[in-house]
Amino acid sequence: MAISVILGAIGLFAEGFPPFTSQNTISINQEKSFDVKDISTINIKTVSTNINIIPDDSQEIRVHYHGKSSPNSDAPTLEVTRKGSIFHVEIKYPKQNVNLFNLGFFNLKLDIYIPNDYSENISITTVSADTKLNNMSINKFEKKSVSGCLSLKNFDANTLSFSTTSGDANIIDFSGNIDFNSVSGDIKCNFATYNYNININTTSGDAKLVLPEDSQFKFDFITVSGDLKSNFPMTFENNSKRNKKGNVGMGENKIYFKSVSGDLQIKN
Repeated sequence: MAISVILGAIGLFAEGFPPFTSQNTISINQEKSFDVKDISTINIKTVSTNINIIPDDSQEIRVHYHGKSSPNSDAPTLEVTRKGSIFHVEIKYPKQNVNLFNLGFFNLKLDIYIPNDYSENISITTVSADTKLNNMSINKFEKKSVSGCLSLKNFDANTLSFSTTSGDANIIDFSGNIDFNSVSGDIKCNFATYNYNININTTSGDAKLVLPEDSQFKFDFITVSGDLKSNFPMTFENNSKRNKKGNVGMGENKIYFKSVSGDLQIKN
């Protein structure tokens, strides 16, 4: 009897609201721009809005927020401000009670065009949003995320920091130091050049590092049940099940990996 009542209620609810299609959406298309002069940090915050950072020939930071939203919910809006040398970009969602009668559906994107010669800092905070960035060289890149992935290609940074719960990082042709912290997210990084420190902390996430053949480094692998695999000629100071420590060649840079069950692969 109870099941019948619930199913009936769901049926009535479904009859009252049409399915989500392109015919019953509202379009969002907002754009803002600022002069990049004297900006030291670009700070970005989003929820469920993927971010695409695009190098551009202009001397402005141009932000394009676009996509589709369901009509039965107030649409999120783009907010862009500058405070001193910090440029803030945030997607503001309406404050509303989450219940069956005001659920919204959003399929939105945030394209940020940045001058080619911008070389300072980028900081991103997201929930359920992916980030893509290619062909840039900056001082520091930082992303904090819950379930959002990070994709970088042909990218240089003095420091790259990525903290996530379950998002993965896929990095190709990278140069710079890495600090990666994850619960279950994986990191795959292919280095164009290598003379850097790598710090990886995970619970169950795996790491795959591809380094140039002539790379030399120290390594410290700490785990409960994870495995270390490498085709580099490793010399071990300690080679126990839970801690493998040593060096490849005479390099001073260090690869540090600490995990409960994650695996580390280092190859050339």
